[in-house]
Amino acid sequence: MSADMSVTKAARLALGERLPLVWHYLPLAAEHHRENVEYVHQLRVATRRAAAAINVFTDTLPKRRRRWFVRQLKHIRRAAAKARDLDVLSQRLIQQHPSGYEAVFDEIERHRSAAQEPVVYVYERIADKRFVLRAGELIDRARWRGRGSTPKMAKAARRVLRPIVRRFPRGSTGTSAGDGTCTCSRRPMNTVGDVWTSWRAIPSCPSRRSPLEGSEPGRKDNLFRHLYRDKEDGAWPLASTWY
Repeated sequence: MSADMSVTKAARLALGERLPLVWHYLPLAAEHHRENVEYVHQLRVATRRAAAAINVFTDTLPKRRRRWFVRQLKHIRRAAAKARDLDVLSQRLIQQHPSGYEAVFDEIERHRSAAQEPVVYVYERIADKRFVLRAGELIDRARWRGRGSTPKMAKAARRVLRPIVRRFPRGSTGTSAGDGTCTCSRRPMNTVGDVWTSWRAIPSCPSRRSPLEGSEPGRKDNLFRHLYRDKEDGAWPLASTWY
């Protein structure tokens, strides 16, 4: 994916890379999870990335098909959540206590077997709904649906990110006095890099605030919630942010 690539082509490329990975790991996580516990983990990673790609390019996709995939990806991710948690718990306990906790391991294994049932169920249900065929149809129907001609990715990124960067707080460029008062000057941040550099450079400044906070004192205005429409997977809709 490059800056000169059209939004339509980028959408097809992103979805074409991410959706097939979901189907690759789903049967492995459902039927071969004992061979490699990473199958469940990679399945959850693949669903998050696929959902993020759908949300980023939401304005290029047909609404009904897009919503169907958003629902299915959410079902898959939730079905594998408990299984993954138990896999991590089991691995950590084995590393820290390789022996002497057999009863605990047996209890974890009992819960893990029960947690596998939702994974198998969602795999069988989605297999019946022709996931692969629908994915191909969604990718083929991806096209720019906003106003005007199809923009390039560089233009889309600039227009989407510019108002987000402007919402960052003003950064500090000075130092902190010994009495706890701030002697720093203030200047507007023009890029995301400027914000992080300024914020990290002055750890002792009393007025130093996280870039995740809004410009109004006492108000937690999480910029990533503004950037990400869906807090777990999210991204920003292109056309609706432009106009």
